[in-house]
Amino acid sequence: MLPAASMGRQAERMKTSTRGSIVHDADGQALRQLQRAGAWQEALQALAAMAGRAAEVTVVTFGICLSACERAAQWPQALQLAEDLRLAALQGNLVTYNTALSACAKSLEWARTLQLLREMHIEELQPDIISFNSTIAASDWVHALALLEDATLSDLQGTIITYGSVITACGKAEHWEEAVQLLSEVNEVGLRSNLVTCSACVSACEKAGRWQSALMLLAHAEEESLHPDIILISAAISACEKGAEWQQALALLARLPSFSLRANVTTYNAAISACEKCEQWIHALALLSALHRERLTADVISLSAAVSACGRGEQWQLAMDLLTRMKEGAVRVNDVAFNAAISAAEKGLQWQLALSLLADSLCTVEAHTVITCGATISACEKGDQWQWAGHFLHQLSRQEVKPNIITYNAAINACEKGQKGGLRDVQRAAAEFVDMGEDSFSTWAGGPSMGH
Repeated sequence: MLPAASMGRQAERMKTSTRGSIVHDADGQALRQLQRAGAWQEALQALAAMAGRAAEVTVVTFGICLSACERAAQWPQALQLAEDLRLAALQGNLVTYNTALSACAKSLEWARTLQLLREMHIEELQPDIISFNSTIAASDWVHALALLEDATLSDLQGTIITYGSVITACGKAEHWEEAVQLLSEVNEVGLRSNLVTCSACVSACEKAGRWQSALMLLAHAEEESLHPDIILISAAISACEKGAEWQQALALLARLPSFSLRANVTTYNAAISACEKCEQWIHALALLSALHRERLTADVISLSAAVSACGRGEQWQLAMDLLTRMKEGAVRVNDVAFNAAISAAEKGLQWQLALSLLADSLCTVEAHTVITCGATISACEKGDQWQWAGHFLHQLSRQEVKPNIITYNAAINACEKGQKGGLRDVQRAAAEFVDMGEDSFSTWAGGPSMGH
């Protein structure tokens, strides 16, 4: 295979064979067939072969190969073709630049798209709204907003694709207010919002936990006679989950049949997580059962959230049953599930079970987190097992896990209950952690003075 990068060596030869503007029939047909077949590598080889035998190579020829690379999202080759086009003393046109921009946009190469846009200005070639759309699609939210303004100043009317791309960029960066404002501008400029723009806005609100705004946008979509899809509804349910609005989440789930929609695992996961956050373990388990009735397969997120819901509701036996189901099934138990189970054991005053789960996790989880060890230390503290609490605190440093205030506080309380000498060592380490004196930390943590 001859990559596009090697074609630069053919540029001078191309200069002598680029006088025409029509591709030779045989060569042109062959290139177009390769383009339609998505055979970008073969198209580049054919272009190099044309240059090698001094066949006529034109802007149209390059455009066909650029299109083949764009369809395959091969942005490095597309950029090299654009450079070869310049070296061959050919003037790129709007089509060739837009094709190269699209190739870079598909790979989210925003810096490359901005570079191409600047080159268009240097070539005194006026970008159109398609040029801006591709560049915006690859950009972060700051550049996307700036590009939208540049397009407006260039007297270019943004399309719904333009606004949708900017809204999506703002949503990914959790700038929900800007996303909602842009959606309102859609109507102001005479455009009609579509399902994509509404979904992007709801997703932005979901990431920020703005459940009220997400529900308002869902209502807006219905007013605009836009039939919500499962992606939009799932994002709205997830927004309610992040806002700890479990009742709203369940209400949306119940409305799915009215939209002729069927919940998927992602939808159920968001609803189960909403119940988990609000300690609604009964509803979480009911949703897990509903998921199975729908012949869907619960994943690690579904089961971990259900385990956590049972733990928060002090139903440690049910949490252990779910964990056993995970082990017996095809679901790989991860650190989230173990953390939830250990936390459930801690709340149920089952310190031996917490230790057993921690040992069990060593066979599955690559490395423990501060949450895992912290919950275990807390379980030991509640079970008056100060020796184990101190042991796991020291183990944290060996596993390169940085303890936090909650972890130290649990260890201090455990040693305090046992009235053991380990208390001073734990307090000293905790004081170093918060970068304050031992006496001040002891007072903050509610422990005795260092002279105790």
